[in-house]
Amino acid sequence: MENKLETLFESADRYFKQGSFLESLFCYRDALQNPDVSDRGLELAYWGAGESLMNLGLFYEAIAYLKQAIKHNDQDYNYYYLLADCYLKLLQPKEAQKCLAKSLDIKPNHPELLRCLGWSYILEKKNREGINLLKKSLSFEENNLRTLCDLAVAYMNLHNHRQSQIIIEKAKKISPQDPMVLDIEAANKHFGAAYRQLTK
Repeated sequence: MENKLETLFESADRYFKQGSFLESLFCYRDALQNPDVSDRGLELAYWGAGESLMNLGLFYEAIAYLKQAIKHNDQDYNYYYLLADCYLKLLQPKEAQKCLAKSLDIKPNHPELLRCLGWSYILEKKNREGINLLKKSLSFEENNLRTLCDLAVAYMNLHNHRQSQIIIEKAKKISPQDPMVLDIEAANKHFGAAYRQLTK
């Protein structure tokens, strides 16, 4: 049975890396049903199934599996991070903040965790709190494109279109043709022009 379990995990990993997330999910679920699976195996299978579901866009379903992974190991910051990401995708920033607080307890000042926490505040329209966290994230990883884009959006929400464009220009120097950067720039120009018209 051990060889069967090993084959299931190897197949799940291979399918996941190939982008065949449904197949990887089936392998992880089969591993969970195996009577010989260890506690560590259960942890990894719940984690793998959760990530597979996330990649399939099934965030509600992923949450249940990730919570099980945490039950087996509550000291892995990545599980809380993935759980927070699910809540952010479902536009539940307060739930995400609880997970990110636990994640940051384990991994303080991690730039990606700070970015996500900053974005969670932006979703709540607490843009200034979000900006402070995004700036803190950038102090550890100054050229992170995603964080720069989130910061540009936060300034745009505050109608500070000039500062938003400054951030966008920095992002463009890193990746001139990045679709996310170009979309935010177009939105900033559009809303900036509309805001100037309204305030005339």
